[in-house]
Amino acid sequence: MQTAKAAILLCLAMATGAGTWYLHVQVPDNQWRRPNEAGWRSMNQRRFGEAERQFAMAVEAARAFGSRDPRLARSLFDQAQALVAQARHDEAIPLLEQALAIHENAHGPLHPETVTVLEYYSALIRATTASRP
Repeated sequence: MQTAKAAILLCLAMATGAGTWYLHVQVPDNQWRRPNEAGWRSMNQRRFGEAERQFAMAVEAARAFGSRDPRLARSLFDQAQALVAQARHDEAIPLLEQALAIHENAHGPLHPETVTVLEYYSALIRATTASRP
């Protein structure tokens, strides 16, 4: 009888641990993925204001993964692109700087994702500098 009780308690403990893991790992990923995908659907439909709002939600959800997570960098980059599409360059620049720093820390300066953000950031800086008197 004691062995059966111990087995039941062990099973309950394992199930609780698995459930806790799922809530901490899978739920935040889904909470990030949904607005990120919705943001890209809006971008493809040229609904840039809606895309910006969706990417802002993805940024907030990605913060659950930590300040160095590449999903946060991706969401910041995506939100910046939505802002640029609305000609809100000054708001996009700090987001790109954050995304660039995260990518550099996560992947290094020569990683393709880091280079993509750097090229986009550089082009935006050049464009905004050239358009100012």
